[in-house]
Amino acid sequence: MRVALVNPPWISGTTPCGAAHLPLELGYARALLGRDGHEPRVIDAHLHGIGIDAIRALVGAYAPDLTVVLTAPSSLVATCGADGLDLPLRTIEAVREVAGAIVVAGPHGTASPRAVLRALGADAVVLGECEEPIARLASTPRSRWGGVPAVALAEGDGARVTGPPHRSRLAELPALRWTRSDLLAHAHQHQRFDALPRGSGAEMETSRGFRRRPLEVVLEELDALLALGVEYVYFADGTFPPDRELLDALSRRPIRFGVRTHIDLWTSGMAERLGRSGCVSLEATVRPFRPTEELTELLLEVRQHVPFVRATVRGGATGDDWHRRLRANGVWAEAAEPAEVQP
Repeated sequence: MRVALVNPPWISGTTPCGAAHLPLELGYARALLGRDGHEPRVIDAHLHGIGIDAIRALVGAYAPDLTVVLTAPSSLVATCGADGLDLPLRTIEAVREVAGAIVVAGPHGTASPRAVLRALGADAVVLGECEEPIARLASTPRSRWGGVPAVALAEGDGARVTGPPHRSRLAELPALRWTRSDLLAHAHQHQRFDALPRGSGAEMETSRGFRRRPLEVVLEELDALLALGVEYVYFADGTFPPDRELLDALSRRPIRFGVRTHIDLWTSGMAERLGRSGCVSLEATVRPFRPTEELTELLLEVRQHVPFVRATVRGGATGDDWHRRLRANGVWAEAAEPAEVQP
């Protein structure tokens, strides 16, 4: 089966930083589809700067049996894009006659599957992490899609949801492979402020919550990126883990990287190791599970080893003095902003 995996041409204002990031979920889906004998093709309009008319031409030329369209730019964007479903809808309408069956994936469908199914006129909506359900849909006759978990399907005048949002078996997902063309188009180095880019950037992940990717898979993926000239990686984990073995492996490679993490998970020695391993950017969520003064001292220590540190407070008040002290010592301190998901 031919499967087109489409990332729409997101515009300024639909992503927090405005730049294109590697669509990790489509990378995993491509790998799983290829493993199962399908012919997947990623059409990343955002990364390569192509418009909706060009997407239609590429999809039409490929003549897929199944087309997947994302409703948010990448796994770096935990909430829905500022423009809601307008751009995914325009993308789907442009390819509808040449797309085969249409599946959509992203946070919109996870939050409101029936509304998204109806709004986009799709054949199926994936709930939750999409890579494994996409592969299952491709390997299942359409008449039996009702047996695939974690999807919403049109049924008469309504819709049927086959189960709760999916959680992928992260340890079984393969190392991702990107083309030289993809990486040459990816000059952006997310959340890096210590130096101007000289090579390509990329995004990876080592974990999702408490689920970890095997270290050997992470390093296989990283080494492939290094071989193609990548000099900086942003780890898109929701919470980058304080993993001594991973940090030691990173310290032996010519890579600089950025992370987001919960600072209360770290200790003094591990914070220093983080800087030695090549971390140049850290977005730290501060949750007052430990005394505020202890977390403050840890943030200030991290700043001695990591050029850019941003601290965002969640779940507790800290006061103006706390912010002033951190800012005076080079830490960008701010209050959390509530995240909303709009169908």
